[in-house]
Amino acid sequence: MSKENLDLKLSNFFDGIWCQDTERIPCFRMYVGGSWVESSSSELFAVDTPINGKSIAKVPAATTEDVKRAVDSAYSNKERIREIPG
Repeated sequence: MSKENLDLKLSNFFDGIWCQDTERIPCFRMYVGGSWVESSSSELFAVDTPINGKSIAKVPAATTEDVKRAVDSAYSNKERIREIPG
């Protein structure tokens, strides 16, 4: 696979992960039920590196509704989750 094809494949993979942000810091969505989803809140918080304390990414501040959605998804898929090795 050429570098160009690999770059395209990787960029397509990350399309669902990124969310919109006005700063030039990576911003991620939440992974719930096998898909990258937006939080029901627009609030984000910074993830800081312990190396120098600078922000390296932003992640959604999950709401009670988001947590319930994730827990409900995990509970309804518990048999499939149990079969995942590791």
